[in-house]
Amino acid sequence: MDLKITCNIDLAEGKENTYKEETMYLHDISEESTFFEILKESKLKCDIIGLEKYYPNSCDFMDNCPNVLPYLMVDGKYAWNVHTLDAKLKDFCATHSMVKEKGLFLTNKQVFGLDSNPDFLEYIVELWGNYGDNISAALLLTGEIISKKELVKRISKMFKENNLPAPCAVEEIILSREKWNHYELAEKLDIRPDSAKMLLRGFGYKWLNNEKLYSRLEDVTVT
Repeated sequence: MDLKITCNIDLAEGKENTYKEETMYLHDISEESTFFEILKESKLKCDIIGLEKYYPNSCDFMDNCPNVLPYLMVDGKYAWNVHTLDAKLKDFCATHSMVKEKGLFLTNKQVFGLDSNPDFLEYIVELWGNYGDNISAALLLTGEIISKKELVKRISKMFKENNLPAPCAVEEIILSREKWNHYELAEKLDIRPDSAKMLLRGFGYKWLNNEKLYSRLEDVTVT
């Protein structure tokens, strides 16, 4: 496939109107190419690259894990914490459908390196613990109160061992829709349906019996 890559480069960090836009067209790129290979092939003069357009809620996570994409859609299911050496173009396009039509948009905010975070799993667990205050507010609305410790325990059991997603990744995926079928969500996240229910309730969704779907609380009309 042909791929347009556009990168906004900050020539003087911290100053206004110092951005320069560079664009390159890559032709006949294999969809099996990894994201890291594509960035190298582009030869854009940009050492620091950001993907906030595609992962708007995951910027802090990617700042701390600069070689990791928080999630990608791979064979119909979400894969978590995908290294740029393993992230394929076809999967990136499946996750972010606008790429094929509009190209790849980058900013020079995020460093892509080869060194992984040595305490990566510990860092993810810590993120869920810190996220407890946010998710507990939604849990109050659904009639369930749990501690941060219990939240981390449940989340860790929910996903496969050593493949725990960051909370920002799960949040982005769930909040991308106003309504969810919990069986569909379970399939995409590769978790049990009852776990999908827990996540939906935790992020402020309520079961609509007449539609057989979960809907965000602000979208539910109480009669």
